[in-house]
Amino acid sequence: MDTLATSWAVERGLLPLHKRLKETALAAAGGAFVPAVLALAFCFLSWSHTLDPCTGSGTGPDGEVLGCRGTLDAPWMWVGWAVCIPLAFFMIRRTVRVTLQHHLAPVREATMRALNKTLPLIELAAALVGGGIGLLAHPVFGYFAIFAFPFALAGMLGTVAAGVALVRHQTCPTADSPAK
Repeated sequence: MDTLATSWAVERGLLPLHKRLKETALAAAGGAFVPAVLALAFCFLSWSHTLDPCTGSGTGPDGEVLGCRGTLDAPWMWVGWAVCIPLAFFMIRRTVRVTLQHHLAPVREATMRALNKTLPLIELAAALVGGGIGLLAHPVFGYFAIFAFPFALAGMLGTVAAGVALVRHQTCPTADSPAK
């Protein structure tokens, strides 16, 4: 009953319109936290060869051990991304929906419809940010490349939060325009 009364009052301009961008962004980041940590853990397992010790036999012409390079063909990384991307999709949607319902936010359904369409792109952008930080860590940080994982996590969560807040901003009308 409160939802109906609130939406009716917002549509008629009787209540101030709050887009709840901060709350939406924090909810999205909270929903993406566990899948992002899992994805980074899978990447670390792949690149460090913790579960997949060097299987290359012998050495190359320069004396390097064959089969011990962190590459994008590491199987644990791809398994991790395949598990974490759908998990992130549903967790982000759930936390954003619960947050918007809790605050009785206007145009919830329009936001959720737009989020369903754009969330795969937001997740792709977050994966590219995290992967880019991970790939650039060794040339930039060298021996201290392990410190790139917190930066990758922050970059991924920030990308998701910004993307979801942008979707909310685009779907939520301003005080001057009518509700969609």
